[in-house]
Amino acid sequence: MVSVLSANAGPTLDNIKSSNAISIGYREASIPFSYPGADQKPIGLSMDLCAHVVDRLKPDLSLSDLRVNLTPVNSLNRIPLIQNGTIDIDCEGTRQQQKASGRGIIQRIDLRRPGVLVGACTKWARNA
Repeated sequence: MVSVLSANAGPTLDNIKSSNAISIGYREASIPFSYPGADQKPIGLSMDLCAHVVDRLKPDLSLSDLRVNLTPVNSLNRIPLIQNGTIDIDCEGTRQQQKASGRGIIQRIDLRRPGVLVGACTKWARNA
């Protein structure tokens, strides 16, 4: 298994280690990616993916009791919340749109503050 850390962990992982906490951004109503469960805590595919990332970080950062803070995000504030350090990971569903050529569109985002975007990507096909 490969470690999630490199020799230069960067400011996001350094902050997680020093604060013993990770802040995860999630959508409040994005079924099946994240939505309120019976206890009103977020559940879904994206939440499961982020839980896996947290489980991998714990041993690599030597933080068995890593706290997880959840912050609701939306399409307007998710990138600014990563940029200003409010959240460390944005964990949400997204879809890859297609051009007429059939190739997917990939956007590059200059975060200026290294953060992590974790996404569950879906691809929808339309019948011609």
